[in-house]
Amino acid sequence: MGGEWIWCLICRNKKRLKIRLIQYLGIFLYTVQNAGRRHKSMFVN
Repeated sequence: MGGEWIWCLICRNKKRLKIRLIQYLGIFLYTVQNAGRRHKSMFVN
């Protein structure tokens, strides 16, 4: 198949994307938890 190198690039980028997504998710969840503890009334609305 001629498009194998494209899949190689996608796989490499996916690994990087996964790591980045996990990092962003961790930061996001951390901030949401902290905000939820401090400003629970904001999320009720």
